[in-house]
Amino acid sequence: MPPLVSICIPTFRGAGRLAPTLARVAEVIASGGWQERVEVCLSDNASPDDTPATIAAFQPPGLAVKKFRQAENVGFARNLHTVARMAAGEYLLFQGDDDALATGVCATLEKALAGRPAIALFPTLPDQPMDGDWAARKDECWLADGREVARVLGVFHLTFIGNFVVRRADYLAHDEDGLCASLYPHVAVLLRILARERARWVPEPLFEFEEQCKSWNQPLLTAVDLTRVYADELLAPTGDRAFARALYDRTVRSIPRAFLNCKLGRPDQPGNKYLSLAPANLLATYRCSRKHQLMALAYWLAGNALPGAALRALLGEKPRKVEF
Repeated sequence: MPPLVSICIPTFRGAGRLAPTLARVAEVIASGGWQERVEVCLSDNASPDDTPATIAAFQPPGLAVKKFRQAENVGFARNLHTVARMAAGEYLLFQGDDDALATGVCATLEKALAGRPAIALFPTLPDQPMDGDWAARKDECWLADGREVARVLGVFHLTFIGNFVVRRADYLAHDEDGLCASLYPHVAVLLRILARERARWVPEPLFEFEEQCKSWNQPLLTAVDLTRVYADELLAPTGDRAFARALYDRTVRSIPRAFLNCKLGRPDQPGNKYLSLAPANLLATYRCSRKHQLMALAYWLAGNALPGAALRALLGEKPRKVEF
C-alpha cells in the first residue's frame, strides 16, 4: 500500500544543516506513529560537500527513504521536478533542507487531508508578515481558486514550498519540463490545479522557525519571474484586471532590484521568459495594464542606465543569497 504522504526534500550543499533536519523528520514522524504512512525522498543536486554522506547515513528505523544524486547541478527547479517524481505517496509535502517539521505535523496533516483535497494550504508562521486578508485566514476554510488564494493568503504565499501539501497525481499532471525555467515552477503547477479544484486552508504551520524569522523578508530573485507565472497561469485565462493591478503594484517596483542582482553577479537570461529583463519580456509580463507596462519600461531604463554602486546606494544591500 503506498504511503499517504511523501516528504520531498531537494538539497544542495546541505552537509551543515541536513543532518538535524532529517533527525527532526524521523523524530516527529515516529512520535506521531506515522512511519507506515510516510516516506522520505531526498534528491541531492550534485553537492560538492559531504551532503551525500549525510544522506547515506540517514537510515531511520521503520521509515522508508528514497535517495537520488544528480550527476550535475541542474538548478533548484529541476531538482524539485526530480524529487516529485521519486515519490509514491498520495500527497507530496515539499520541505527545505533546513526547515524543521512542527511537533504536531501528523495531527495537522490528519485534519487537513481528511476530506482528500487536491491542495491543502498552511501558514509559514502564525503571524506571517506578508500581504493578504488577515480576517479571512484566521479559521479553516475552502478557497475557491487561485485568485481567492492570492487575495486571502497574499501573492507570495505559494512561493514557499513548505506552505502546501498537494495530491501527487494532480501535481505530476501539470508539472511540465518547461516550467523549470522559473524559480517558482510549483506556483505555476498549483495555479493550474486551482483552475479546477478548491484548496483547503488550515491555519496551523507545518514547520517551526526560529524567532528571528518573524521579520523574515522574502525578496523576489527576479522582478518578472513570479509575475510572469501569475500572468500566464492566472491572469491570461481569467482576464482579471483588478487582480492584475494589485499584483503588478506588488512586483513592478522590484525591477531595479533585479538589475542590481544582475550587476552583482546574477546574470540576466535572454530568451527565458521568466528571468529575462528584456523590454519585450517586461511588456509581455505586465501586459494586463498599460500603466504598469510604462512603469516597467521606466524602471528598465533606470536599472539599465545606473551603475551597480548607484543602485546599491538607492536600494540598500541585496537580499540574502540563496543557493540551489
